[in-house]
Amino acid sequence: MAERTNLKILEIDDNLDTMQAVKVLLARKLPGVSVFAADSGAKGLDLAAAENPDVILLDIIMPGMDGFEVCRRLKADDRLRAIPVVFVTADKIDKESRIKAIEVGADGFLRKPFEVEELVASIRTMVKIKADAAAQGEEAERLRDLGKAFPQSRSLSRLLPICVSCKKIYSEKGSWEEVDQYFKEHMNIHFTHGCCPDCAQKLYPEYMD
Repeated sequence: MAERTNLKILEIDDNLDTMQAVKVLLARKLPGVSVFAADSGAKGLDLAAAENPDVILLDIIMPGMDGFEVCRRLKADDRLRAIPVVFVTADKIDKESRIKAIEVGADGFLRKPFEVEELVASIRTMVKIKADAAAQGEEAERLRDLGKAFPQSRSLSRLLPICVSCKKIYSEKGSWEEVDQYFKEHMNIHFTHGCCPDCAQKLYPEYMD
């Protein structure tokens, strides 16, 4: 039974027969898939920006802008670089071309004519790659936001004299300050108060048994 999907696939290929064949194969195996086609590198770049596809199937040999240059431009664009690019070719790709493809950012390779199972398996793999990249991007963004929340934290990457008894901090002002006051002034952090389990056991043993 074919799986349902809402994937978006972009084909960039100057061979109309190949593009139609791929569209038919994907429609049969992945009902609901949206397939966009561009017969030149320039049109492909425009469609990639407009549709943000899940996977791009990119022919290597095309008139004008070849697949290598298209891939290089895709990976140089912050909006598009996370889209996996699978190079397709009618001939067995030689070592030099494979190295060049990797250097410009290729994520996979397929040879024409396609085996439908191979095509679908490659697309599934690429979709997972994009999902993993998106998750990593979200985590990086979360960490950046956290860094913005503490803009002065870098100024604290040094030794701070702290009293071993009362825990006051010796500040740049040349005076001893309470910890909460120091962090409030230097990092805009306001403390709320609670009691950890160890201290609660010492202070209120009758309530902790």
